Amino acid sequence: MGYFLCCSSVYNDVRPDEYAKGRLALTWTEVPALAAQGHTFVCHTMNHTSNDLADDALVWEIGGAVARMEAELEQKVLAFVWLRGPEWGVEPRADQWLQQAGIQLLISNFKVQRIPINCPIN
Repeated sequence: MGYFLCCSSVYNDVRPDEYAKGRLALTWTEVPALAAQGHTFVCHTMNHTSNDLADDALVWEIGGAVARMEAELEQKVLAFVWLRGPEWGVEPRADQWLQQAGIQLLISNFKVQRIPINCPIN
C-alpha cells in the first residue's frame, strides 16, 4: 500500500512532453485505479499557494481541492496537506474550511494533527 499526496489542479492538463525525464504526475484515470487497489490519497491544495488569501480563494484551495478529489476517487477524503499552510488552531478561516470539508487529519509544515470534530473555531 502507498500514500499519495495529490495537488488537485495538477492533473487537469498533464502533457507527456512537460518533463524531460518523463511524466511525474498521476492522471485522474490512474488515481481512482490505485485507490481501488487500497492505496490512500491525501488531498492537497489546488496550487502551491500561501494561506494568506481572500476568503473565496481560500475556499477554492481547500474546499475545491477536496470536492475534486472526492469526485474523482468516488470516496471521502479524510486527510489534507498543504505547503506553507498553518497548523490547526493558527488560522481560524482555514480551520473552518477544513472542518466544513470533513477533513480529520491535517499535515502542515509544522506537524501532523487530528482535527477535532465539532470543535468551535475561535
